[in-house]
Amino acid sequence: MGYRAFDVARDARWVLHEQWLRPGEGLEAFAGVTRARAYTDVPGLAEDGRPESAWILRAIKAVLRVAGIMFVLALIGDGQPPGRRRRNARAVVRGPGPDCEAVRIARPGPVATGVWALSDQRLAFLEVDEVPGTEIATTGGYHKPAPVTVKPRVEVPANAFRYEGVVDLPEQRGKPSGKYHRVVFGDGSGVDIRELSNVTAG
Repeated sequence: MGYRAFDVARDARWVLHEQWLRPGEGLEAFAGVTRARAYTDVPGLAEDGRPESAWILRAIKAVLRVAGIMFVLALIGDGQPPGRRRRNARAVVRGPGPDCEAVRIARPGPVATGVWALSDQRLAFLEVDEVPGTEIATTGGYHKPAPVTVKPRVEVPANAFRYEGVVDLPEQRGKPSGKYHRVVFGDGSGVDIRELSNVTAG
């Protein structure tokens, strides 16, 4: 019969219930992502979490952006212009500086396909891989998602953070905006997970 290819955005809820949630654990929010490094809103770090480049490199990048090269590369990479990708970021790491708790927890930044998940017991990023050798159906009709393995890359217990509910990030040029579930650590830094993944929706 075969399976359909696993779609992390479509199948994230299923894989969390099947392989991650413990009995009685409540799921608050989740976000399936194919480019899982969170957007970083921390002074001293670039938006992908890497240390900011020297001023000359920033100047070169600015010239390239003006020429439109970065825009074209972004379209090739994931089909979204840079501004839209930032606004729709599935997760945002926030903090006062590179040494904050949120950056430490999110580093090394996950870059694999996976799921950011927030439950009433944990915050996690789970790497998701299809099982090798799975037969993918080539015909139409209903097919179950391909089996996958789930490996936690980041996992933080609830006693190490405070959940502040849904916040509305205002529109700012070049930054994520919209409704996010906010997690705050002891030093005031935190991680936001996009509200569209709310488990009560749909």
